[in-house]
Amino acid sequence: MEATVVFMFMKPTGDSFPGNCSISPGDRKANRAEAINGAAQSCISSYKDQNQNENIEKDESFEEKRFSMADWAPVLVGVVLFVLLSPGLLFSFPGHHRTLEFGGMKTNGKAIAVHSLIFFAAYTILILAVNLHITTG
Repeated sequence: MEATVVFMFMKPTGDSFPGNCSISPGDRKANRAEAINGAAQSCISSYKDQNQNENIEKDESFEEKRFSMADWAPVLVGVVLFVLLSPGLLFSFPGHHRTLEFGGMKTNGKAIAVHSLIFFAAYTILILAVNLHITTG
């Protein structure tokens, strides 16, 4: 709301304002300050009305989504992959002394980067490409 008012006062030579607000030529010949004030008031009221209508629509869509089934696949796949691909827990690639170490419980920066890339690739394939869904309800 404040941005609309600031924008109007930054553009004193124009005759149109954002939204459904405008100054008619008759108003411009009268007192310019009154014309701008009237346009600002109408802009603010139309902005408030528009936001109230959007909030009502958002509340209705929220009620519809509240009772729909939740998709748990992204959460479960993310948790399982995070545990399995934690560097050093089951394996570490690259390891400290070998290329692939199993159960070393040690990690390094290279292993963290490689495991992050593997996680991203596996997560993307399972969620987006395979279109995996796990619903409840």
